[in-house]
Amino acid sequence: MKVYNRTLENIISEQLENSTTSNSNNFSKSDILATFNKLNLVKGFVQYFMYLWFSSLPCFDIKDYTAEANEDNAMLKKCYWKSRPISCLAIFSTTPTDAGMCCAFNQAEADKIFHKSEYTRTLKMLQQNEKNESFESGSLPAWYVEQNEPTSQAGTRMGLTVILDAHTDMTTELSITDNFEGFTASIMPPSEFPLMYQRGFEVRQNRFSFRIK
Repeated sequence: MKVYNRTLENIISEQLENSTTSNSNNFSKSDILATFNKLNLVKGFVQYFMYLWFSSLPCFDIKDYTAEANEDNAMLKKCYWKSRPISCLAIFSTTPTDAGMCCAFNQAEADKIFHKSEYTRTLKMLQQNEKNESFESGSLPAWYVEQNEPTSQAGTRMGLTVILDAHTDMTTELSITDNFEGFTASIMPPSEFPLMYQRGFEVRQNRFSFRIK
């Protein structure tokens, strides 16, 4: 099912034909603006959202979509809450941020942060699809629910511990935009939109990182 009035491929093909006719391979700014103005962004919203959703390293491995086996391509390898192993899918969710898609712990549901819209509906649909199709279980363990977790407790081992994999063996030099090796994290209230550029901090590779707030 097409979601655009005209497909992006058709519009680009027309631009290429026009540039060939005029013996020019350069698009002007007005050409690019005209191209995107012809797209139906309302009808194409879900598709655009899905492209962005799967354009970065996935938080979880999805059967027959992002991986053929568990822990093939996922960034989240192992998760522990207060030193007890727990499914990463049960406590994390993929969520949009100002820096792209990220893995959020204890994030409030979209319709509790934003007004109900096509954005919140699509976000919840994609998050639920991950829970349904992932290799891991998305259900919280009984002990987590019975103890009303997550609750704060003193001690460096009495919080969240995660093992991350950046899959640097699968990246190329031109795809790297950061000037450090590691991850970007942010600690914010669950009901706020994650602002990684404004409030993020670096988590270096091959070392422990402790944050208390």
